[in-house]
Amino acid sequence: MSYWGIRKKKRKNYRTRCLDVSPEVRKRVTERQSIDGTPCCIISGLSTDLEAAHYISRAQGGLGIERNIVLLNRDIHRAYDFGDKHKEYGEQIRKYLKSQYEGWNEEDLYYHKYPKELRL
Repeated sequence: MSYWGIRKKKRKNYRTRCLDVSPEVRKRVTERQSIDGTPCCIISGLSTDLEAAHYISRAQGGLGIERNIVLLNRDIHRAYDFGDKHKEYGEQIRKYLKSQYEGWNEEDLYYHKYPKELRL
């Protein structure tokens, strides 16, 4: 057997694991966004080609937690992440998440290496 065949998979670091969307979170988000048992995009209402999207992006340190994840149609997800619709869609997503979670706060959606009392 070759070296590549027996090589162990590298373990993800803690930050990467925090930013990933776990299967449990994906399941809870799907249940939250279901209408009559069918999950749908919160922007378009479509139920096809759904993807889990971070409200605060992973690149900005957005956690993979339920309060930061929404289901979006693939085309809308691309337009939100890379297109000119980020501000417009972001405001709609923000309103939706605020309506779903009492006390929802954007600051709680970011990864922080240190606890609040140790941050500058």
